[in-house]
Amino acid sequence: TISDITPGTLGGELILSDGKSFNLSDNNLPENAVRAFVIDSKGINYQIPANKPQVKEIQNTLRTLQGMECLITLSDGTRVHLNAETRLTYPVCFSSKERIVQIEGEAYFEVAKDAKKPFTVQFMSSSVTVLGTSFNIRAYPEEKRSQTTLAEGSVRIYSPGSSMLLKPGEQAEVNALSGEMVKREVEVKSFTSWKDGRFVFEQQPLEDIMRTLERWYDIRVIFKDE
Repeated sequence: TISDITPGTLGGELILSDGKSFNLSDNNLPENAVRAFVIDSKGINYQIPANKPQVKEIQNTLRTLQGMECLITLSDGTRVHLNAETRLTYPVCFSSKERIVQIEGEAYFEVAKDAKKPFTVQFMSSSVTVLGTSFNIRAYPEEKRSQTTLAEGSVRIYSPGSSMLLKPGEQAEVNALSGEMVKREVEVKSFTSWKDGRFVFEQQPLEDIMRTLERWYDIRVIFKDE
């Protein structure tokens, strides 16, 4: 028998630069931790504290588990919505010349505009550089590929030996093993609706669909027949 399957929750685990970690829902900040953020009902905000230390080399990591999602506002005002089983590593405060973060999993970025400081997201063997725009990155290592889907603005995606410029409504898929990059036109909402509480699947294999549901509902699906 199958008991009730509960939906995902808002939450995550924050890993500090010294390796100490704590659950955002507990809000029990370890002693001597740099108080550079505020925790609210939706997630964590690094933009609000006015007296936070401007220590650019300090890196934090926000991690969501199965059945979790979390919203983080970075020090520059960029908002990042993390899907389940995702890791985002970022500086407490960005440098004066560039903004760089690393992602593993899936996240929707709403990048604060700053013409003098490009924003770069590094993932797998690729990276995306923007000045201010909204886009979705899906880069789960076990899927052996990454997908960058542009909602608005423009982004340039780089993989070993090549680069590609995307327009709204386009998606770049990179094979993590070969580095091959393919661009296609897509229905953006099919790839971004998860952040609004909806799953949209169009012509996807059942195995891929269930893998997504596994992450969100914290369940395990086993296929007995191909």
